[in-house]
Amino acid sequence: MAEVAPLPAALPLPDIANVAHAYELQAQASTMQAEASTILSQNAALLPNIPAVNEVNILQQILASINEINGRLNTTNGRLGTIEGRLTTMEGRLTTMEGRLTTMEGQLNNVRADVETVRADVQQVRQDLRYESECTIIRSHNIQQARNGPLIPLPHRPGCPAYQAGEFPANESALPGLPVAAANHLLAAYGLPTAGNIQEKRERLARFLGRQL
Repeated sequence: MAEVAPLPAALPLPDIANVAHAYELQAQASTMQAEASTILSQNAALLPNIPAVNEVNILQQILASINEINGRLNTTNGRLGTIEGRLTTMEGRLTTMEGRLTTMEGQLNNVRADVETVRADVQQVRQDLRYESECTIIRSHNIQQARNGPLIPLPHRPGCPAYQAGEFPANESALPGLPVAAANHLLAAYGLPTAGNIQEKRERLARFLGRQL
C-alpha cells in the first residue's frame, strides 16, 4: 500500500496590526493627494495673471522707452526750431532798426552841420553888424569935419588884411594924392575891389569913408 504524503505545514497568518497600519498610510496618502488637487484648482485662476518675464518683453519695453524718448526729442526739436525762427525774426528787426539808426545818425550829423553853418553865419552877421556900427559912428564924425579936418581911421574889416600905419589919409585933402600902394592896401583892408585905375580906386575909397574927392 502506497504511502500518503504528509500535509504541508499551515501558512503563517499575517499580523493584523501591520495590515491596519498599511491601510492607514494609504488613506493618508489619498487625503494629501486630494488636498493638493484642491489647492491647485483654487489657485489656477491666478496663474495667467502673472506676466511672463522673458527677453521679448524686455526688448519691447526698451523699444517703447526709446520711442517715447524720440517723441520727446522731436517735440523739443520742434520747439527749438520755433525759437530759432523767432530769433531770426528778431535779428532781422534789429538789423532794420540798426539801419534806421544809422540813417538817423547821418541825418543828425547833417542837421548838426547845418546848425554849425547857421551858427557861423549868425556869428559872421553879428561881427559884420558890429563892424558896420563902429564904422558908421566914425563916418558920422568924419563927415562933420572940414576938408582939412582930421579924419579918424576906420578899422579894417575882420578877416581882411590890415593896412599899414600912415596909409590912412589924414584928411579929405590927402585923398586926391593917395599913392597906389596905399589905395590898394586900404581897399583890401575894407574888403573892397582893387580893380580900376588910381582915380577909380581913390573915388571908391572916398565913398566908403563918407567923403568926396
